[in-house]
Amino acid sequence: MSNYSVSSRYAKALLEIAREKSIFEKVSGDSADIYQTFKASRELRNIMASPVLSSEKKLSIVDSIFKDKVSPESLNFLGFIIRKKRETLVTGIYERFLALRDEELGIVNAEVYSASELNEMLKKELISKIEKYTGMKSRTSFAVRSDLVGGFVIKIGDKVLDASVTNQLKVIKKKLIHEVIL
Repeated sequence: MSNYSVSSRYAKALLEIAREKSIFEKVSGDSADIYQTFKASRELRNIMASPVLSSEKKLSIVDSIFKDKVSPESLNFLGFIIRKKRETLVTGIYERFLALRDEELGIVNAEVYSASELNEMLKKELISKIEKYTGMKSRTSFAVRSDLVGGFVIKIGDKVLDASVTNQLKVIKKKLIHEVIL
């Protein structure tokens, strides 16, 4: 079974636990914290991947990191993953959980890259257009990319909407080449 399939099964199980115990919001917040911690710490990921360390030692490390930061249910689930020898999949499990959570809540993650900083009015307008385009609420991040001459690029999942000057020039070039050949 692929890592994605295993991660999905664990993520769905966590989602069910959160719903059944009516702690969906708390587990969602905890999951985001756990995911960010693992994603940010290569050392922690290496510790979890180490075949030399016992499950008990890994549980002790995780407990010392998250004991006072997450709910007992979230800590128990993380311990369950480790006891089942799936600790190398922690990042993938929580990433998948957060994606399932967003899907259930009707939220889409979008990234907007522009050549320069956008003002608040333009940001709000882009968020509105993204929400209209997707039919979902948008969690949008904005970043400046120095390689863009002008315009912007919007990434929503695996879709890219490229309204950059560079892309427009490529389109014009292709059109001109196509017209000259014909």
